[in-house]
Formats: sequence, C-alpha cells, structure tokens
Amino acid sequence: MNRRLLVVALPLVGLAACTFGPDPDADLFVCQTDADCEADYRCVVQESEPAGRAYCHKADSIAPERCDGEDNDRNGLVDDEPTDVGGDCASELLGACAAGTLVCEGGAKRCVGGAPTDEVCNGKDDDCDGEVDEGFDLQTDPENCGSCGEVCEAGSECASGDCRELDCADGLDNDGDETIDCADADCADQSCGEGCECRDGAPFELDCADGLDNDGDGDADCADADCGGVSCGDNGLVCVAEACGCPGPEAAAEESCADGQDNDCDGLIDCADPDCAGRACDATDGSLNCGQVLGEGACLARETECGDGIDGDGDGLADCLDFDCEEKACGEGCQCQGGFGIELNCADGADNDGDQAADCADADCDQKSCGADCECRDGAPVELNCADGTDNDGDQAADCADADCADQSCGEGCECRDGA
Repeated sequence: MNRRLLVVALPLVGLAACTFGPDPDADLFVCQTDADCEADYRCVVQESEPAGRAYCHKADSIAPERCDGEDNDRNGLVDDEPTDVGGDCASELLGACAAGTLVCEGGAKRCVGGAPTDEVCNGKDDDCDGEVDEGFDLQTDPENCGSCGEVCEAGSECASGDCRELDCADGLDNDGDETIDCADADCADQSCGEGCECRDGAPFELDCADGLDNDGDGDADCADADCGGVSCGDNGLVCVAEACGCPGPEAAAEESCADGQDNDCDGLIDCADPDCAGRACDATDGSLNCGQVLGEGACLARETECGDGIDGDGDGLADCLDFDCEEKACGEGCQCQGGFGIELNCADGADNDGDQAADCADADCDQKSCGADCECRDGAPVELNCADGTDNDGDQAADCADADCADQSCGEGCECRDGA
C-alpha cells in the first residue's frame, strides 16, 4: 500500500512524466515502459489483456517461462511458450515413432513420439509396429533386390536377392554384370528369341524347319550344325548332312509293313502306305498281308484263290497279280509266276492261263513237252520220235512223213529224207 500511495503522489511533486496508475481489477499498476515503474520493477506487456496493456512486476519475480503451471514471465499467461520443452526425448513408442519432442501439457512436461507413416524399404520401422521393412521381399523385389533401393533394370528379374538377366535376346546387359544375353550364365537354357535357346554361353538353333537363322550365326535350319539329327519337318524328316530328309536306308520306300513306323517319311504307316500292298503286315502271322477295306489300308488274310478273278484279300490285286499267289495254281494247268498266269499243260488243248493261246501257241510252252515225244518250239508242236509209227505232234503226219523228221533218225541205220 505504501508503494501505491507513493506512485500516486508523484504528480503532486511535479513528476509530470509518470503516466501509470493503479488497475483496480488487477491490483497492479499499469505502465507503458519500465520507466513507469518503481526501481526493481519491470513493465511487462500482458498477453492475456487487451492489446498494449502492461503491468509493473518486481524484476526478481520475472523468469523465463517454464512448464510448471505458473506464469513465470509475468505476461499474464501460464506455460505459454515454455523454454524447457521442444527438445528431443525418447518416447515409449516403437521404431521411427520412438524419437519424440517434449511438450507441456497441464503444467507438466510430456514426451510425445512421432506419428507412424507407411512402411517403405529403408531399414527403418516407419509404421512403428516393431518390424523393419515388413512387406518387402529382398529376395524377389525388383525395386529392392538384395537391399533397399537396389533396382533391377528392365529385362532382368530379382531372384535370390540378385538381379538376373531375364531378356536374353535384346543385346543389353540387363543385370549389370558386364555379360550380355547368352554370354550371361543367367541365360543358360533360356530363350534367346523365337526358335533359339542359350546353351553353353551361346545361341543355339532350336527350330530347324522355319527357314530362319534363329540363332544369328548365318546358317538357317539344316545348314546350321546345331540341327544335325534334329527334326526338320513332319513324318520323321530330320537334318542329315546339312539337308532335310528321311533317315536310314529305307528312306525311298516303306521298309517294314509290320513295325508301326513311317519308314519312308511319307506320312503313311505300314498297310496305309501303297508301298505295302500285298506285303506281310504281321510279324508273327504270315497268313496276313496288306490289303484294303473301303479304300483304306488294312492287314488282311492273304489271297488263297488265285484263279477266280477276285481280289480275295482286298489289296487291290487279284489272282496272279497278287504276290500272295506267286508259284500257286491259278487253275488247271496254270501257275502264277512273276505276276502272270503261266501255261503248265501244253498238250491238253486248253488255254489254261487265259491268255487266248493254248498249248504250243502259248509262248509259255516254248521248249516244253506237248505230249509223248512232242515238244513245243516256236509256237508249234514238234515231232521228236520219227520211228514209232505215231503222229506225236498231232499234225496228221507220222514219222518221216512229218517235216519235223527231216534228216532225223528213223531207227537203227535209218534217216528220214524227203518225207521218207
């Protein structure tokens, strides 16, 4: 009370510069500058009061604001902008959220940790769940291969934590190991383009039938050494001696008609191949041969009747034309030989082989017997015995009367001359 009375009394002794006075509400003296206050007092602007209002406060009661529930700097506000907070502290949170900042709440300091963020691959626990870089597979992630931020370039993949060449045909070192395409061990047995595969560190021709130089060595298909013995087309064609053909000695025709193989590479197997017509079609049953049923090749019983004019086994060949009939009878006095009926009886007056020529008139009978002491020569019967009194060749002339006997023996000490 004495201080207040002294200040009020000052204008009475002529100190016209003093402008402060008591504030009945605050029970303090108002001021504008420190000069308006007594010694050891300071003029402090009140942040909680209308703009510009200030009060005199004892100097030793003014201190930097602290977080203690007090108005340490006497600006009318409690714990505003305290100087003992804002620093780093360790919170009870995990990962990146553990590092906190001291804040003032209710007159007490508290450590507030950081806010969690989406997890990224950086070796930190960004989402503060106690796990680091979860969700990132460093073994397979092309953006983080082996370690965070290790990016596999286009044309490569991440496998077992290592960038590996994936495109083996682009001429680029996609995985950065200073080897390109097939020269890169990663490309072993991988495609190096259409019809091409990496083998032993180099491109290898795979397609030997497309007319293309798939491995880029200047040679296409069978001309490429890679294609030796490799298929170059349908029906068993393979590359042999830099050319596409059917392998083996049977290439010209079906070798076997009972092996289930297309031996001549014509796309036809066994009886389905015309080469097999009439040939054995069963390795264990010799009674079967290749024939036809409704135009389709089939393994059928062999031709047994060789003189009926019928294709009995359906192989398209009847009677003697069928190989089954070789050396078999094609009728009375007829035998199949070489695909034709052959006259066997040259003395029965019958056309046994159906060639419109009978007995000696049939060329088959040349030099063959046409009866007792008769032989077919040049299409006619010839008398052989000129002393038996018999017309052996049936020309109505016997012995020396037969021109066949001219200059021939007609008995002991006898020779036919001039028909006698």
